[in-house]
Amino acid sequence: MELEQLRTRLASAMEARGYSQKSIDGLASVLNRIRRFSENCHGMDTEAILSRYLKHLDEVGAASGRRRNDASHCIRRLLNLCRGEEISWRVPHVGATPVGPGFEAAIRLIESSETWTSDAVRQNVLSGMRLMFAWMRHRGVSGPSGLTRELVMTYYIEKSSQSRFVKSIRYALKRGLLVSHRIGLVDFDCEAVFRLRIPTRSRLLPAISDEDIARVLASIDRDSPQGSRDYAMILLGADTGLRPVDIVRLRLCNIDWKQLRIDLVQRKTAQPLSVPISRGTADAIGDYVLRHRRRVESDIVFISTKAPWNNLDRKDPGKRFVRYAKMAGLDACPGAGRTFYAMRRRLGARLVESGAALPTVSQALGHRDVRSAESYMSLSATALAGCALSFDGIKPEVLA
Repeated sequence: MELEQLRTRLASAMEARGYSQKSIDGLASVLNRIRRFSENCHGMDTEAILSRYLKHLDEVGAASGRRRNDASHCIRRLLNLCRGEEISWRVPHVGATPVGPGFEAAIRLIESSETWTSDAVRQNVLSGMRLMFAWMRHRGVSGPSGLTRELVMTYYIEKSSQSRFVKSIRYALKRGLLVSHRIGLVDFDCEAVFRLRIPTRSRLLPAISDEDIARVLASIDRDSPQGSRDYAMILLGADTGLRPVDIVRLRLCNIDWKQLRIDLVQRKTAQPLSVPISRGTADAIGDYVLRHRRRVESDIVFISTKAPWNNLDRKDPGKRFVRYAKMAGLDACPGAGRTFYAMRRRLGARLVESGAALPTVSQALGHRDVRSAESYMSLSATALAGCALSFDGIKPEVLA
C-alpha cells in the first residue's frame, strides 16, 4: 500500500476519533520527511521503509523533543494499517534501561520473586536495580556473578552523591539486593553494604493552608472540560488526601454515590482503602463526568481532554495544581508547600490536631506502617507542644 493511501486512511480514522484538524494536517509534514528518508531506501517496500525510519527516529533519542515523538506515534499507526492490524492509539511507554542479556535474566528472576508487597514497590526496586546493572555493565561486568560488595558500595556512594533522594536509592538497592541474595544471584553480605550511613538533609515540608487551596480552586475555569476535570481532581485530593497516582487510576465503579464513599486498592501499598467524600466533591466529579468527560470505553474517571482520550499520568495532578497556584499568584517553587501532595500533609496535620490517635491517622491516609503518620505531628504546633519537656524543678545555676 502506498504512503498516500495510508495517510488518507489514518486521517479518516483520526477524524472519527476526534483529533483536531491541526493534528490531522500534521500527517503531511511527517510523510514529506518519510519520502525524503526513502530516497536512500532503494528496493524497499512501504512497510520496510516505515520500520527503518521508525528505528532511525528511536536512534535519534529524546533530544529531538515533541516533534520526534509525534512522528513516532504517527509512523507506528501507519505501520498498523500497512500490516492490516488495528490502529493502536495508546502512547507506547519509554523503554526500560538496557542492561544486557546477563542482567536481563537477573531482572526477570527478581521480578518473579513472591516477596513484593505491591506492584508499585516491585517496579520501583526493578528501576533502581536496572540503573545499577547499567552502571556495572559500562564497567565491564556482564552479569550478577561479577558483582562484588566493593563494586556495589562504590555505586551506592557515587549515586548518592549525585542525588537528593538518597533514602529512595537506599531503599530500592537494599530491597533488590536482599531478594538477589535470597534467590542466589549474589553471594556477599548485602546488609553490610548499607551499614555505611550516608548523611542526608531531611527537610520538613509544610502543609498547604485552606486559604491557599481556596485560591487555587477559584482560579480554575469550571466551564471548560479541562477546568472541570482539574477542579474535581484537586477538590478530591483536598477532601480525601488520596495520592495523585490513586486519583488518576480512579474508576467510576470505585465511587459509591449514595453512601458518598470511595473504595479502592492503593497503587503504592496494594492495600484496600475506603474514604468518605463530601457532597461538594461528589457534585464536582458528577458535573465533570456528566457534562465534560468524553464518552469512551474506559471507565477511568479522569481522562485527557484531547484525542486519543488516554488516561492521565500520575504526575498530571501535581502539574495542574502548580499551574493553577501560579495563576492564583501563589509561590509554587519547590519547598513552598503549595503542591498537590501538600494537601495530603494538610489532612494528616488536621487529623493530628483533632486529637486522633496515630493509628487512626495512618488508617485514614492508607499507610502500611503506622510510623508513617508520625511526620504529621511535626506539622501540628499543638502536637509538638505535647512533646516538650517541662522546666518544673529545674533551677538556673548561679555563677559566682
